[in-house]
Amino acid sequence: MSILCRYADGGNWTVSSSSLDKGKCAEYCRLGSAGHAHDSVHFGSAAAMTAVTVAVTEISGWDWLSSAVEARLCNRTAHHVAIRHLSNGPPLTLPPCGEARFHSQDLGTYDCVPWLEARLVVAEPIPAPPSHRGIRLVRFTAVLLILTLLSASFLTYVETVRGRTAEAPWASPALVGIATLLSLGLLIETAVFGYLTRAVDTALNVLMRSFTVLVILLLGVGVPCVLIIAAWDSAKLQTDTNYNATTMLFVQVLVVLLAAVAPAGLYFLFSRQRLDSLRDDFLREVLQLDPNLSTLDEADTKYGRLLDEVYGDPSSNGLRFSLGVPLILCTLLLALGWTLVVLPVSRNYIGDEVFNLLSSTQAQAQLFGFFGAYYFALNMAFRRYLRADLTTKAYSQISVRIIGTVLLVLVVSAIPPFAGAKPDTTTAHVLEVLAFVVGMVPDTGLALISDFLKRRKLFVGTSLQQQHPVTVLEGVSLYDSARLFEEGVESVESLAYANLIELILRTRIPASRLVDLFDQAVLYLHLCQGPQPPEPARSRLRQFGIRTATDFERADRAATARGKSGPLNRILGAHTYDDHPGNQPVPILQVMSDAWHDDEWMPFLREWRRCLEDRFETLTSPAGLRPARHHGVDK
Repeated sequence: MSILCRYADGGNWTVSSSSLDKGKCAEYCRLGSAGHAHDSVHFGSAAAMTAVTVAVTEISGWDWLSSAVEARLCNRTAHHVAIRHLSNGPPLTLPPCGEARFHSQDLGTYDCVPWLEARLVVAEPIPAPPSHRGIRLVRFTAVLLILTLLSASFLTYVETVRGRTAEAPWASPALVGIATLLSLGLLIETAVFGYLTRAVDTALNVLMRSFTVLVILLLGVGVPCVLIIAAWDSAKLQTDTNYNATTMLFVQVLVVLLAAVAPAGLYFLFSRQRLDSLRDDFLREVLQLDPNLSTLDEADTKYGRLLDEVYGDPSSNGLRFSLGVPLILCTLLLALGWTLVVLPVSRNYIGDEVFNLLSSTQAQAQLFGFFGAYYFALNMAFRRYLRADLTTKAYSQISVRIIGTVLLVLVVSAIPPFAGAKPDTTTAHVLEVLAFVVGMVPDTGLALISDFLKRRKLFVGTSLQQQHPVTVLEGVSLYDSARLFEEGVESVESLAYANLIELILRTRIPASRLVDLFDQAVLYLHLCQGPQPPEPARSRLRQFGIRTATDFERADRAATARGKSGPLNRILGAHTYDDHPGNQPVPILQVMSDAWHDDEWMPFLREWRRCLEDRFETLTSPAGLRPARHHGVDK
């Protein structure tokens, strides 16, 4: 980078920026305008205080400073940055990963050069809002084309279908010619203004989405119609003279349609236009989490490919029909289930065999299991809709849950005393309520089956239930557990060794909650003694406010600083694995802390906690930013 330096008396010379940085005047180097045509750099001798003007002829990326534009100064670190004012005025303070907006000519009043060269702060011009003239012209032409086509279609309908002769026979051909010209103009406009490719992608997107919606609506209407008509008794229909059967059919189809389409409807209402803000939020979070990162640029370099893989191009959503297959399968299963639910209501029109079959104890239990699965699915879809995490994978999980509920309820209904229970009895009602719970929590059915086999001494192997499920951790709801299960996290152990960064990115669960869950999981695993949950030990630690691994490390540092680490280690009692007299007891908590010291995600958890403690730390110089941290514990 070459800089043209000009003396106050008119002399000048050319020097490289690297040489200037090494010179004795480098500390006085500042960006500014000073009333010159070009932005300039001022530096002077500390002794003589003789001002020298250096005109900037080439500074890569800063050429826009020569024009008076609105600009922003972006902080790329996770610390507050205080940029010194050259006239001893108040400094410019930037929040972590924040920005300040100003006029480009005001940049020279602050000591920005060291921050800009260190890439800890980035100056960017704020682009002027794009002109909408081209978009307006394209829209106006499209509206005229639609009106012309509608008019031509109406005249054609009057002349041919209605058999009337128009007063102006030339009108219809003229409108067709105008429509042709408008179509040609619309094509030229979209090409000139650069909207042609975007228009084609949008058209394909809308086409595939419309096709998926059409298939879903046809399933929601066609499946109940076919099943209801097949189940109704034709002899009973002939006695209907007041169109009650038609009304009943319409109401039942409408109920099935609304109930079956509701979860899929949330997917089409879901907007994916927040991807840019989600990407920025992730980079800020991972900057506070990864101890090997110092700036947002480093975070983007390290995790940019993962971001592209997860989020992709928002305009590509819906272009592939395979994305709609889970939606269609889920809607089909929901339509089948709700059709079986509404059929018994029309007892006056269905056959006795169909009514008796649907009213049996086992069939009613299946319907209540479907109710539980549907209640879970609807709430899960709504929660993920609010979290901006609604993907087609969620509908695959709904389909699996419905099918799994049917199978589990079928097996549970064969367990005594439910087997052979008659309808409308206490046992039958208990089975129905139990089936609803199984639909919401399938592990309930597995627990019942496992308990029955153990009581009959028919099964002595490993329990069918998941050992140490993630729901034992504080703050994990049923829906969070289901979301983690989609990513392959089934237990506390699988959570502790999962990829924390990918879970933050894929699940959209707040980073603070996931960090807390990982922190709990580390402590939980090291407290476990075999398959039994470590509840007594956890409860004991919880009484003292220690609920995570970093909680203990922080308490241990504070106790060590006060010289009172002994009482902390005696929280769980003085235990030893060597019972010989005279030997010192081994402090369990200290040994566990040493054991989890090098766990995979502990450096990330410590860095997150450290950033929370140092979030008010202000950098006054680029040299104050600590380099990439090591994986050790700060004592």
